[in-house]
Amino acid sequence: MGRKTKYSFLAFSLLAIVLLGIVAFNFFSHRNKSQLIIRVSPSDSAIQINDRAIKPGKYYLPPGIYKIQASRSGFLSDTQTVQVELGKPANVFLLPVPNSEEAKDYLKNNPKEQSQREVVGGEKFNTEQDNLRASYPILAKLPFELRYASIGYGQSVKYPSDTAKIAITIKAGTEVGRRQGIAYIRDQGYDPTDYEITFIGFNNPFIYGLGE
Repeated sequence: MGRKTKYSFLAFSLLAIVLLGIVAFNFFSHRNKSQLIIRVSPSDSAIQINDRAIKPGKYYLPPGIYKIQASRSGFLSDTQTVQVELGKPANVFLLPVPNSEEAKDYLKNNPKEQSQREVVGGEKFNTEQDNLRASYPILAKLPFELRYASIGYGQSVKYPSDTAKIAITIKAGTEVGRRQGIAYIRDQGYDPTDYEITFIGFNNPFIYGLGE
């Protein structure tokens, strides 16, 4: 084996060892943890996770509940509580709301920041919709118009501040329509009692009884 070939072999071996070391380090350091990606706008907002200062980016955290907050002068802080589950990557989008002339002028004078804010807001909306569809597969069947009822969904009454919760809405002016809405949910293979159901203009039969 020539000297040049020998050096090439040694260099390749060292590179392989380094790469294996990096892979092993990542494996063991991320073991029993899940990925959490934090996006924020304005990008220079101060961020805290469980009262510990951090920066936007990718983190690997053990399962648990985390309070994440983004704040900036002139903006209303955005605080979210996230449950990290093992094996389930998660994304957090923080958008402090401008509530002063200072904040409005900042966004006006920084079009790139405003553009980035729109991107993060769009990603947040799409992620929330994906999560809703995963948590509420019945949404694939909604909205739907029946002969005597309209079925849709909207903000949860029980949990109005939780964007991960919704209520199924049944709009009907007659008892027949209300029963038709409940029957439609059952016909799709879902149990109505598993959902928060809002009857528009009618007392909820799951509270006051279905009657005979």
